[in-house]
Amino acid sequence: MTGRLFTCLEQGGKIRFAIIGVINIINIQRAVRFVKENGTGFHQSSLRFKAGAAGAPCVLENLSACHNRDGGWIGVDADYTGDISSITCTITGLRILDRLKIGSCPMLDATIQFLKRNQKAGGYWDEPVGILEFDIPNWYIPKYKLNQIWLTSGVLRYLTTLAGTETEMIAKAKNYLRSQWDGERFPGYAHNSWMGMVSFYKSADGSGREIWDNCLQNVTREITAYDIADVVWALESCLAIGLGREHRAVAAGLGVLLSVQDDDGGFITSYGASHRADVTVEILDILHQYGYMDLKTIPMG
Repeated sequence: MTGRLFTCLEQGGKIRFAIIGVINIINIQRAVRFVKENGTGFHQSSLRFKAGAAGAPCVLENLSACHNRDGGWIGVDADYTGDISSITCTITGLRILDRLKIGSCPMLDATIQFLKRNQKAGGYWDEPVGILEFDIPNWYIPKYKLNQIWLTSGVLRYLTTLAGTETEMIAKAKNYLRSQWDGERFPGYAHNSWMGMVSFYKSADGSGREIWDNCLQNVTREITAYDIADVVWALESCLAIGLGREHRAVAAGLGVLLSVQDDDGGFITSYGASHRADVTVEILDILHQYGYMDLKTIPMG
């Protein structure tokens, strides 16, 4: 694909874009072919939805097998193959529903009820002990403080944008996270910063504003060191709070994505090959939303 290459210029303390040439940035057709050849029905329907070639019901239909009767989620994260509803997978489910922009639906309502039932008295979330019978990565391990912090950060980040109002569940989660704040960041994973800058955006109280400001500073400083999957998720959070591509964090993150397409059309992530189709769809979507390409002009077949 032929596109414009932007560079960032420092002007009066602000980052601005300057067009410095026309180059091949992202080969969209090759990326679409990669998703068709390597993605699941969900990945393909999701890409078609983003391109305007399919409606949200098509995506939801492909997700139905991942939504358990108890309202929790499985199967949307390649790192977890168990059949017990996982908080991590439920965060991913919320994220997918948030990206569909369809508002309230039975799937979302059931998910919120699941989270209400599983929120701990202290306001946090934790994975069920039963998932220990499956082969899980470290960040799924229950009863581990740093995992509880990031799980709560993840749930809160998407409930904040999906719920529309501050519910009791959201307030309890915010209070828990405030109790874990160390003055500069939430302990543990870098994810907490890009999640926190959405959850505490426009906070009326001083502690919330401090958290938001520091989370944004952390993302701005660290985004180029993230795995590309985390870059996409961080950029989605930037978009959620209205940061344009002239913002330092956005400019840096987009610069990473524009330089890492693999020869086969997909994008490589340290999370493993099983995540490549998902990450490729997400990268195409965020570049589309930030105006680097128009997916609606690309034939989806």
